[in-house]
Parts: sequence; structure tokens; C-alpha cells
Amino acid sequence: MASRDGATRAGELKARLAEHPIRPLEISDLLDGSTHDERVDAVRSLGRSEQLRLYEAVDGFRPVRLEHLVPPSVEGFT
Repeated sequence: MASRDGATRAGELKARLAEHPIRPLEISDLLDGSTHDERVDAVRSLGRSEQLRLYEAVDGFRPVRLEHLVPPSVEGFT
């Protein structure tokens, strides 16, 4: 269940995805400034077309490395 702040973050994210052009740095700042729960709620609130706009807008914005997804402390780094 989304908290009030999580719902606010979700609304902010959706509003930014409706802008033309989408500004990846602002989306990054919004999500980076959110708690884990707010970030999860905001991203899970997106529909298919919003997810597509997000992915297209941030394609190539910043590199994604394995350590962003799997902490180096995980044995075998897999």
C-alpha cells in the first residue's frame, strides 16, 4: 500500500513523464531523493505506456553496471 508521500512521489513521477521533453536528470533527482518505499511505490504506479516513456527517455542517460543490481558483497558476484 502506498504511503501518502509515496502517492505524492508517484504523482510527481507521472507528471514528469507527461512533460515534453522528459528531463532524465529531474526524474533521477526525484527518485534518488525518495525513500526506498516511495521509489518502489512510484515506479509500480506506472502503466505500460508510462514505463515505455521512462525507459526511452533514460536510455543511455547513465550506464548501468552489475554492481547497481547485485552488491559486490554477494558471493561470486552473480
